Amino acid sequence: MSDSHKNQLCLASRRGAAYLLALTTLVVGVVFALALLRAAGGYSTMQESLRKKQAAVNLAQAGLEYSYWHLNYNDPVLPDTEDVALSTGSFHVVATDDGARQASTTLITSTGTCGSQQYTAKRVVVSLPYNYAWYQNKSLSSTMRVISTGPAPGMRVNGSIQLTNTGTNITAGAWATSTITTAGTVTPPYPNSPPVWFPDIDYAYYNSIATHVYTGNTTFTKLTATQAGVTVVNGNVTMNGGTYNGCFTIVATGLIDIKKDVARGNPSSFLTLISATQIIIEGAAKSVDALLYSHNATNTGEVHSKGGASKALTGSMAADNIQVDGDFTANRDPGVTLDIVRRLHLPGVQ
Repeated sequence: MSDSHKNQLCLASRRGAAYLLALTTLVVGVVFALALLRAAGGYSTMQESLRKKQAAVNLAQAGLEYSYWHLNYNDPVLPDTEDVALSTGSFHVVATDDGARQASTTLITSTGTCGSQQYTAKRVVVSLPYNYAWYQNKSLSSTMRVISTGPAPGMRVNGSIQLTNTGTNITAGAWATSTITTAGTVTPPYPNSPPVWFPDIDYAYYNSIATHVYTGNTTFTKLTATQAGVTVVNGNVTMNGGTYNGCFTIVATGLIDIKKDVARGNPSSFLTLISATQIIIEGAAKSVDALLYSHNATNTGEVHSKGGASKALTGSMAADNIQVDGDFTANRDPGVTLDIVRRLHLPGVQ
């Protein structure tokens, strides 16, 4: 074989090897590229799943916050169900009375959904006495005409409700841990409801934040702007009525006696009267705009409306025992939100 023919065969062999190497490299490259694409696709899918899972968590937490706000500012009747759709997904939230487990608590269950991902979160919150127009720590039995037609919720008691006057008209709801009987109208009735909770009056706390402190029995003829804030009276308090402008909290170690009408001057004004013994609404005080609270460790705190004349309270009254000697109308003030309760430093929210 000539040298020329040998050189041609060698060149052909080299070309074949180069072609085979190139083809092998291409196949390996394609396989590697496909593997990278597959891995990238899997990573992207995993990242998207994690994003949706975190979004579901965030939506569930948003549902808890929304329900807490709704309970404290819109006063829905329990159980309450809300469904809210957002750009990132949705949440489904249910608030139920949890007082059978712990008095005056509400259980919020929120489920957030984003795509196929879901997450459920729960929170227990405390229901406050000031959410009701009439909030009592003992059974209620009265022959007087009781009216509560304002914003719900209206009346709640630890015990039974027995209202025998045919003129009774409660349309803001009535809750009792036992039975509810009436000769008039009570709607909607909620017998056999869980018990409620009465926060203690912390006098040491009120003394620590007081803007005014009085020693001995004290009479307020008219509340002025200089008396706004928290006032502690070490003794009895006499309220001689009048119109007030501003936010006032009066805490007495003795009784509080409301002699005449007490009215607020504008919707942003609020008055709270707190006593561990007794709050009396005298016969001449036919109209009272205030939040009344009376409770002690022996459950003998009392609100007593005296006289046979018809009375009306706008705000809230909460006590171990509430006694009315004449027809009585109690309606909630819808302006008493959680912010106002905190601003007034009511028991349980210090």
